[in-house]
Amino acid sequence: MTHYTRYCGITEELLGQRMDHSSLNRRVICNLRGETPQKDLCAVADALANTNEILDHNGRLIQLQNGKLVPITMDVLREIISTHIVSMQLVNRGTAHEPNWTLEYPPFKPPTERALQTLLRAEKKEEGSLTARVPKV
Repeated sequence: MTHYTRYCGITEELLGQRMDHSSLNRRVICNLRGETPQKDLCAVADALANTNEILDHNGRLIQLQNGKLVPITMDVLREIISTHIVSMQLVNRGTAHEPNWTLEYPPFKPPTERALQTLLRAEKKEEGSLTARVPKV
């Protein structure tokens, strides 16, 4: 079965392409480049927005869960990250003499508390604002 994924980070040419790894289950890939902490934070914000799990409802970040509007707190944000965002790694499952390369999608390591706070409180997109990225409903 072929799955689609949304992508932020390393290689933009993967955007919208079919990913043949069934373990993605429509999760968003986010690989941080490490150029600057600000760029990495924005990459995380882009990935979170691409999950379509977070919405802006009357100026408040919310998630729709079982017919209820749930405010986005630090704990909810951590849960969305652990459930919907993965990183991508190239791994050799063979040997140096007989390589067998594969792509693996381990869970994305959640950002620091300070970074999570910035995602929730920043007002400008270039500062890492989630509010500036998610759909208004």
